[in-house]
Amino acid sequence: MKTSIFKGSLVLFCVFFSMGLLAENPSSRVHLGVLAWRDAPSLQQGWQTTLQALEEQLPEYHLKVHWLDLQELEQAIAGQELDFVLTNPGHYVDLSSRYLLAPLASLQNPSVDPPQQAIGSVVVALSSRGELNDWQDLRGQRLAAVSPDAFGGFQLVQDALEQADFPWQEELASLQFSGFPMEQLLGWLDAGRVDAVVLRSCLLESLAEAGAVELSAYRVVAEQKQADYPCLHSSRLYPDWPFLRLGSTNPELARQVTLALLSSYPQKGEVDGYQWTAPLSYQPVYELFERLRLGPFADFPKNPVLAFVQQHRYWLLAALLLVLAVFGHDLRAGYLIRKKTQELKAAEITARQKQQEMIHLSRFALMGELTAGLAHELNQPLTAIINYARGSERYLQQPGAQQLPQAQQLQKAMGKIVRQAEQAAATIKNLRSFLRKESPEWQELEPLTLMEEALEFMEAHFRQEAVTVIRDYSSDLPRIRGNPVQLLQILINLLANAVDAMHDNSSAERRLQVGCQLLEGYLEFQVADCGEGLSTEALNHLFTPFFTTKEQGMGLGLKLSLSLATAHQGQLTLENQPQGGVLARLRLPLYTFAAKMRHKPSQ
Repeated sequence: MKTSIFKGSLVLFCVFFSMGLLAENPSSRVHLGVLAWRDAPSLQQGWQTTLQALEEQLPEYHLKVHWLDLQELEQAIAGQELDFVLTNPGHYVDLSSRYLLAPLASLQNPSVDPPQQAIGSVVVALSSRGELNDWQDLRGQRLAAVSPDAFGGFQLVQDALEQADFPWQEELASLQFSGFPMEQLLGWLDAGRVDAVVLRSCLLESLAEAGAVELSAYRVVAEQKQADYPCLHSSRLYPDWPFLRLGSTNPELARQVTLALLSSYPQKGEVDGYQWTAPLSYQPVYELFERLRLGPFADFPKNPVLAFVQQHRYWLLAALLLVLAVFGHDLRAGYLIRKKTQELKAAEITARQKQQEMIHLSRFALMGELTAGLAHELNQPLTAIINYARGSERYLQQPGAQQLPQAQQLQKAMGKIVRQAEQAAATIKNLRSFLRKESPEWQELEPLTLMEEALEFMEAHFRQEAVTVIRDYSSDLPRIRGNPVQLLQILINLLANAVDAMHDNSSAERRLQVGCQLLEGYLEFQVADCGEGLSTEALNHLFTPFFTTKEQGMGLGLKLSLSLATAHQGQLTLENQPQGGVLARLRLPLYTFAAKMRHKPSQ
């Protein structure tokens, strides 16, 4: 610990000598730290009653008093070199935020009532400065105090200035600090170094009673009036000094010291006239420090809103958590409701889709029955057409019939009638097999022959609609394997859709391009028209049963074509072309032969 300030005086020396400090065991010593805010002789005389009471009540202990300034006192507390501390209430509140301190008793002036209003500050100027009456009169003046950390020596006046809305940091010409002892401030004032000084209340009266100053030489700035308070003051009044024990102090020793303090009374003729009472509430000091943002409130913001938040942060945090919990519960409830609603909507949509599927299945079943009956009824007329056509063809081959002018044309027409009728009969046969789920008959097929047969079947329709067919075949195309009737059905359906798509085009713009190419391991048939193309809705429902864009359509052609293509392990796609129109692609897997491929030349 820093070397203590010890200025021997006769009174204190007698006390220490009578206690036998120099000859006793150091372990029985009691260390008391006292804030030295005045000169040592004055302090020793002022605390005489207290020191004598401790000496009398604690004969087995030896009291050692350390007169320390603010910094020295805190250093001694931090080093646990003291058992008890005697300091002003502001210093106690400041220290309490960093160290374990507990008040055992509070100093009480019997002439002050109530005891909670015993300490104040006074700002004095020379009596010749009659213009200095209020806080606002300090504008542009030089002010001096003992220390910015001194409770009665500056902090009370700082609070008074701020409560009066006086911006002292900007308005004062200067603010100087002299350090302890406080009496030297009057020397600064008398010498004209400053215009006003901050003193602890009652100091001026004490110096005047001792004959050191004349009260008439000074005037009080912003003087306050308080009944039953005997001293001049410019600030609010607060409880007097506390006698503190440290957290490391022996509890039994603390109890004996408390009893000694409470049983001490000033003797007749003693100067101080003070006595000790039960600890007072220092809440007003805490409120002062909160306003000034000092001590435990130094980290609090100056803004009142932020200060309120800082002060009540735990309650506000709890309220925020509660609000977040309620908000989270509402979000979760809303989420569950939305989720349930979506599930109900999804279930409704699924049920509607199932209902539509049932309707479609019913339509398919009905269509199957109608198709089976229709196929049976058409089979006989087609057979008759084939027989008549073949009979006519044989008649035209006789020598007598060759003399007819149109014999050859009629013979070709009969041949076409036979082929078309046979194709129709094969289609009906294939449809009846499909409805009976019979396995289709697969053959090795020439792709170009298959495409040309489909074009020949649609030839009359092309002439009727004035459609120009453009062929684009690749050479050296391999054979494929499949059911010729089913593949013809797919190609004819694609050709018919392409012609219908160009119905609104002019005759010159009705161009149909067909192709057959080897591409990416597949044989691809292509049918491209020059129509308007497919809408977004049509693209999304191309293969949906009973969906159609034609006025007289049934919506089954593409669905049936897709089923037939899938049965051949192929792919069927339709897409809009950048230049307009739709491109239909039928991809079929290749069939490999050991012998050399045979090809049919392009037509």
